[in-house]
Amino acid sequence: MDAPRGLQDPDELAERHRMLAESPALAPLRDWSDAMMTRRGRRQADLVLPLVDPADAAVNAKTLILLDAPGTLAPDSLDAPGSGFASVDNDDPIAESLWNLRNDIGFDDVMVWNIVPWYLSAGRKKPNAPEVAQGAMELRALLPLLKNLRVVVLCGPHAQDGWWKHVEPLLGNTYSAFNAPHPSPLSLKQPGRREEIEKVFARAKQVAG
Repeated sequence: MDAPRGLQDPDELAERHRMLAESPALAPLRDWSDAMMTRRGRRQADLVLPLVDPADAAVNAKTLILLDAPGTLAPDSLDAPGSGFASVDNDDPIAESLWNLRNDIGFDDVMVWNIVPWYLSAGRKKPNAPEVAQGAMELRALLPLLKNLRVVVLCGPHAQDGWWKHVEPLLGNTYSAFNAPHPSPLSLKQPGRREEIEKVFARAKQVAG
């Protein structure tokens, strides 16, 4: 899209759902997501998982941008907040920041996801250590589905903790991984923070090819 917050448009949101449902190439990601929901839903009644954005690189991604967690459920609700997608086109400040950072350097062939892939329960803003470990386990099952993946950018402390503790020790140097600050508006207000993220993104783009 040519501007951030594109998924505030109901027609565009409906088109993303159609793309995700109908694309044969995305079947492995749909199956992976459905299997996780079935398995974890038996133990976690309030489990809600964002959808992979089919307008991003998805299964063809060369770079995975990994954030901490997708957000928080509203009290007494099992409805995904916002668009329901893990997307830089979401109508929220973090997605807008990430959209602009990517657009500024032409960072394509990217998929956005979270180390804890499900929405956090109401009243919580940060995942805990067991959730990070469990999310990392699910990520290890996702990575082989991204056949072109070369680089992982770890945006935020929980993404970094999950990767270096629970993913990298089992995968070794299969992927090039880079730490980066979280792209929240609050983070980007700190002096030099935007430039730091841009530098990491530019390096990741170069390595991914």
